Amino acid sequence: MTREWIWTTRVSDMRTGRQILQAPEDYGTSFSPDDQALAAHQRGEGLGLGLSEVADRRAFRELVRDPSDGPSTYRDCAFSPTLPVLAAAMGDGFGFWDVRTGNQVARQVWPRGSAGVWFERSGALLVHGHGGLTRWPARGVAPGVWRFGPPEPLAPPVTSSRGAGDFAASLDGSVVVRGDVPASTVWRRDRPVAPVALSPHREVRHVEVSPDGRWVTTMGIGTEHVKVWDAGTGRLAREFSEATGPPQFSPDGRWLAAYDGRLRFWEVGTWRPITPGARDIAEGSRAVTFSPDGRLVALAGNDVRLLDPTTGHGVARLEGPARDQYRSLAFSPDGTMLAGAADYQSIHIWDLRAVRRELSAIGLDWDLPPYPPAMEIGSGEVKIEIDPGQTATAAGL
Repeated sequence: MTREWIWTTRVSDMRTGRQILQAPEDYGTSFSPDDQALAAHQRGEGLGLGLSEVADRRAFRELVRDPSDGPSTYRDCAFSPTLPVLAAAMGDGFGFWDVRTGNQVARQVWPRGSAGVWFERSGALLVHGHGGLTRWPARGVAPGVWRFGPPEPLAPPVTSSRGAGDFAASLDGSVVVRGDVPASTVWRRDRPVAPVALSPHREVRHVEVSPDGRWVTTMGIGTEHVKVWDAGTGRLAREFSEATGPPQFSPDGRWLAAYDGRLRFWEVGTWRPITPGARDIAEGSRAVTFSPDGRLVALAGNDVRLLDPTTGHGVARLEGPARDQYRSLAFSPDGTMLAGAADYQSIHIWDLRAVRRELSAIGLDWDLPPYPPAMEIGSGEVKIEIDPGQTATAAGL
C-alpha cells in the first residue's frame, strides 16, 4: 500500500505488482488486524473516517509464477480432475499451481512455449505447442507427491510459421483435434497412424470436440463461419455463421452452443437450431464454456458473464482488478471454481462458492440450488514432479 502527496492511496498485490484499489482523498489508511476491514481518514468537505469491508480473499485470486522464473505470458489453463491443482500454458513452457494456496508448485520449460493445456479424465495432462502435442501421464510416487511424465507424443510439431493454434480433446482423451494450416487434423488413439484432415477450412484457429469424440467444430480467424465435422470420417456435417465466439458442446453432448450477441443452441446430430436466448449486451469476443453440470454458461470477453443456459438470462458478472480480456475459461470439476488467462498477464480464479456466499448476504444470490459443502481435500501442499523423459531431452528441454 502506498500514499501520495496528492492524497491518493493505492493498494497493490505484492506478488503481481498490479494495482487493485485507488482511493482519492484518503490518507492515514490502515487494515484491521484480521484484514477484514480497511479504514481511512477522508478529505473533502471536512475530515471523516471511511470504513470499507475487504471481500473474502477466496472469492478472487490472481496467480502468477515465481518472480525468480522471470516474466512470461499465460495463454491457457485447466483444472486437474484428480488433484487440487491448476495447470497453465505459458510462453516458455507450462506450470502447476496449488489452487488452495495459490502457490506455484512446478514448472517445465518447453521449446517456444505451449499454447494450450487440458486434463484427461484419468488425470493425465495434454500439452500443445509448436513442438507438437504430448500426453503427460500422472501417478502418485509418495504420499502427497505426484509425478507427470515422461511425455508421450500424440501429434507432430506444428508446420505453420504462425505457430501453434487451438486444440481440443474428447472427455477420455482418445480423440484429439488441432487447428493448423492448411487444415485441422484429428488424431484418434485407436488409429494413431491414420490422422483425419478436416478440409476445406483454411486458417482454422479454434476447434472443439464433443465429449464422446464423435463431432469436431472448426472456426477460422476473423470469421463467424463454423463447420461441424464427423471426427471419424472427416465428413462435413453442418456449417453455419451465427457465431462471433468459438462454440462449445454441452457436458452431456446434446447441444452445441455459440455466442453472437446472444446465446444460441443447436441440437447435436440433427443440428436443429433452438430458440435464441436473451440478448447479452457485452463487448469483446465471447467464448462459451459450460459448467460440468450444464447449469451455467460462462462467456469470456472483456469481463466474464455467467448465464442460465435454459433462458439465456444473465446470472452474474465477474471482473478482475482491471478490464482484462479473457479468451477462454475453465471450470473446476465440481463447478465451484472458474479460471481464465487475463490478457496473457496472469491467471484469475473465482471461487463461486465464496462469491455466492457474499451475494447471499446481501440478497443477490443467483436462482440455482446451493453448492454442496466443500470436500475436505487435506491441508498439506501437494508436490508435483515433472519427468521430461528422453523425448523432451532430445527436443532440447
